[in-house]
Amino acid sequence: VSVMTVSNVLNKQGNVGAKTRAKIEHIIKELNYVPFQAARSLRTNHHRLVGLLIIDDSQTYLGDPILASIVAAINKKLSDLEYNLLLELSTTAKIDKIGSFRRQLLDSMIVISCGNQQKLKALAKTLDQNNIPKIYIQSTPSGRGEFTTITQDDVQGGEILAEYILTRTVKRILII
Repeated sequence: VSVMTVSNVLNKQGNVGAKTRAKIEHIIKELNYVPFQAARSLRTNHHRLVGLLIIDDSQTYLGDPILASIVAAINKKLSDLEYNLLLELSTTAKIDKIGSFRRQLLDSMIVISCGNQQKLKALAKTLDQNNIPKIYIQSTPSGRGEFTTITQDDVQGGEILAEYILTRTVKRILII
């Protein structure tokens, strides 16, 4: 078979006959072949790498069960899509020293942050230089780059909770 036929099987593209596809897949499995992602990314300009930057001044990072579950969910989804996750942990005091993301070839970046908003806005301007899509969770940057934000609305959440409670015959309320 030709190199192009093997490439089509590896990339799940093209019109390859079932018998030929099965034969190539058998040989790939037998040889335990794994495509070299660095070479593939030179051709496609996609690195299959997403950066996750967590900025937390309490330095508990993944000790927070909610944050740990968010990171686990992000990692699982990326893994399902055959992407890798690059994780960096920092504090707002060390934002100037964050450098690994500027040196990496990322397809996109997720930033989860809490702490000094002025420093986070400065970070957003620095990250804008990467010129890659970004998702900010729990903060809204002031940069001009391409980004999406995900935040919670505690006020609206409280209103929804109050409306729910008022529609029920509740005698005692416990808020933890």
